[in-house]
Amino acid sequence: MKFSIKAYLPFLLFLSFLAVNAQDLKTQEIKRLRSFQIETAKLNLQDSVTYTNLKSILRLNRKNQGNKIVSISLASLSIATTVYSLRIFENSKNDEEGLGQSIASMLLIPAAIEMGIAIPLFLKSDRQKRKRNRLIAKYQ
Repeated sequence: MKFSIKAYLPFLLFLSFLAVNAQDLKTQEIKRLRSFQIETAKLNLQDSVTYTNLKSILRLNRKNQGNKIVSISLASLSIATTVYSLRIFENSKNDEEGLGQSIASMLLIPAAIEMGIAIPLFLKSDRQKRKRNRLIAKYQ
């Protein structure tokens, strides 16, 4: 069995990259933590539990913001679609063919689906915010 350095070189480079960036907070991450009134200068960042908790705070904050933006966008789109479909429905009430009412009914289905997605995302962002705040309270 012959071992070649060329075969292990990518693996060794990957391991060296992990060792260099193992437990290091970027300046932007430190600024974000300071916005939560967490003083990183007082903390031992070499402690794996502390480092993991600080990274979790940042990750939960990022997820919270993303979910909230998507949920508000979907809820707004759902409301706009509902209003538009009800307007079409009202304008075509006296229509003999019923085409306007059919279109309005078809527009209500996506509006309900959008709202059905927006509500759980909003609730999930609230849960993530509470979890993030509990972790922040440990380090204030």
